[in-house]
This record gives sequence, C-alpha cells and structure tokens, in this order.
Amino acid sequence: MSAKCPFTQGRRLAAVLSEAGMHVKVLDVDANLLQSLKSMQPDVVWPLIHGSTGEDGSLQGLLELVGVPYVGTSPAACRIASRQDGGGRGSLRRRP
Repeated sequence: MSAKCPFTQGRRLAAVLSEAGMHVKVLDVDANLLQSLKSMQPDVVWPLIHGSTGEDGSLQGLLELVGVPYVGTSPAACRIASRQDGGGRGSLRRRP
C-alpha cells in the first residue's frame, strides 16, 4: 500500500462525517498527538493508519492508556493480526 492510502481514506471519511453534521478533526500521528487529543477531548477517534504503529496495536494501546475511545480492534487483537509469520491465523482457529 502506498503511504497516501491512509491519508486519502482519512480525508474521505472526514468529508463524509462532516457532511453528516459531525465535527471532525484530522490529526497526524506525531509528537503532538497526545497533547492534541488531551486539548480536544474527542468523543471518539477513528484510527486510519497503516504500518507498524497503526497495525500492531500501539496506537490503540495509547488511546486506551489515556482513556480516549476509538473505533476498531483491541491492541491485543491487532498484535495477533499483524504478525507476519502467519501466527495470527492459527490463533483464531477453533479448537477441536
């Protein structure tokens, strides 16, 4: 996936939510993220980010740590799903 993909998805989602009457703010995952979230006190965060920070549960774990609700999978489930060795598939199988 290209680096532009999450940016495009985020902007598209922000536009749709804004058109529906929601107040939307798009933030970058950078050194100012926590400060921005604390000052904004959002009702919910919709994380749209690819790569290790977005797929391994790090961002979700951070949001849980500071008490910010988010849309999506738990940090533990993200870690399982992001494993590159195929371990995630075996972890989700039913036991006989």
